[in-house]
Amino acid sequence: MRCQLFRTDPPTLLAALTEEAMLVRYQDYLAQEIPSLAEQTLIRHLRRLSGYASQVLSSGFETVARNDLPAVDELLSDVFAVATFLGWALPMESLGDSDQDLTDLPRGLLGADRNADSARVWLLDGATVALSRARTVSDTVDMTGHNRAPPP
Repeated sequence: MRCQLFRTDPPTLLAALTEEAMLVRYQDYLAQEIPSLAEQTLIRHLRRLSGYASQVLSSGFETVARNDLPAVDELLSDVFAVATFLGWALPMESLGDSDQDLTDLPRGLLGADRNADSARVWLLDGATVALSRARTVSDTVDMTGHNRAPPP
């Protein structure tokens, strides 16, 4: 699979991704992005991720991770993907793109991300993160209720 690779210290990266300022910035970005989207499945997905960010902001990363590790790992993957796409500062170095065999590797920075709707992240070794931005949300577009929906 074609991935972007980054060299980082995983604990430092996790701390940066879960900082209050980063999560607030991420939520602000989603709030601006969602009104422009037509795909209802993607909208629901992004709203769910924003909800996870709110939980982390209110209860703390460790508490939310203890209660729902896959959800928190999914959030980390998406915050990472958005931050790298938009060029937000993170403690890492880009290593460029590379084809990677990711068979049997656990997904997510915590190895618990199981959601196919998000960007995908893998920790390849103790210092290398791979990112695939492929989002498989839905085979059909549901524009119900969107202002650009064709008339019935």
